[in-house]
Amino acid sequence: MGTSKRRLNDKIKTLLRNQPLTDLSKNAPEVTREILTNRVLERSLNETVLFKSFDVVSNAFITAKASGYNGKTLKELKEDEISREEFFGTVKNFV
Repeated sequence: MGTSKRRLNDKIKTLLRNQPLTDLSKNAPEVTREILTNRVLERSLNETVLFKSFDVVSNAFITAKASGYNGKTLKELKEDEISREEFFGTVKNFV
């Protein structure tokens, strides 16, 4: 396993080598394809995990719409970047 991880790191370094920070987004799809291979996705994202994830995320948004989040209304949540990031972080932790 160490060898394959080392090869992956080398491929990613090659893709990103001598790239200015402003151009890194151009290589993001290639890097993503190297990291999230079909094998990794099939192993990690089975049907049960996907349905649970959708359920958690949709329930979080339904709850936020109905009663807000941490004492803030949905409108306040949309406008306050820090609260929004905290909300997404909380949702991410439950998935």
